[in-house]
Amino acid sequence: MKKSTLILKLSAASLLIAFVSQTAQAQVPFYSVNGIGGTGGGTAGVTVTPSTSPSGSTALTDLGASTQFSFGTGPNGVAGESLVNAATGQGGAGVLAGTLGASSSLSAFTVTLWVNLATATLNNYRMLELATGSPATTGSTDGQTLFLGLNAGGGMQFYVNNVNNNFPDEVAGAATWNNGGVLGNVTANTWYFEAVTYNVGATSSLLYSGSQTSAATLAYTFGPTATTGGNLNLSAATSIALLDRFSGGRNFPGAIDDVNIYTGALTQSQLDAIRIAQAPEPGTMALTALGSLAWLTVLRRRNK
Repeated sequence: MKKSTLILKLSAASLLIAFVSQTAQAQVPFYSVNGIGGTGGGTAGVTVTPSTSPSGSTALTDLGASTQFSFGTGPNGVAGESLVNAATGQGGAGVLAGTLGASSSLSAFTVTLWVNLATATLNNYRMLELATGSPATTGSTDGQTLFLGLNAGGGMQFYVNNVNNNFPDEVAGAATWNNGGVLGNVTANTWYFEAVTYNVGATSSLLYSGSQTSAATLAYTFGPTATTGGNLNLSAATSIALLDRFSGGRNFPGAIDDVNIYTGALTQSQLDAIRIAQAPEPGTMALTALGSLAWLTVLRRRNK
């Protein structure tokens, strides 16, 4: 075997190992919605089957009086499986909801998702809510078990088990979901990666934000949530709602994708691996590794 050929093979193997190692850091969620199992659209309605879910979970269906959900595409027209709320304000009452068939109580968990606003105007938009009921009704108490959304100033709002008795530090500063402006101005039709880690044993919960080209970075520290919220109660009678609260009226005007709930408070490196693996467009790391492998293959052929 030629020395150059051996070097090329070793280099290719090293790149492949690095690539696999990077993507392998991503954890396996116990509940995940990515829209691939969805059907319908427009006035026909939407039903979405979770891609990963505990036994007893159901598909998500539209609870609103008027259907306004559909399946969308990624940035620049790249085909995707994102869930789209066609509303441009808070007037709609539509919500995608289903039963979460978990039967455990978590002292630590992580939520990750991609969000894409159809408007740069920020308001009280809800992204995810867990509440009691099987399924929960539109009259369920907002945020009774888990709540994640924006406030009017564009700060990420997050709380667990406090039934809307909000503590001041549970609402992050303005535009923190955009990492406080580090990712640029808040713009419409732009994908942002959001993650929140929660751990009863810690003194705070952490908000991370990233984009298709920017790593997940600590954007805000929520003060009392981890010490006042208690364990996340995921009884068999717990339901999940996306793109609005169960009671409606706070619909998210845009798209969400790859909504995941993990057990345990994941690290920043684990979150960034998830960001890369689930980006609406191929991650830079993946493209770089695959491109390098292709280049090494060409060189190898020339050296035969």
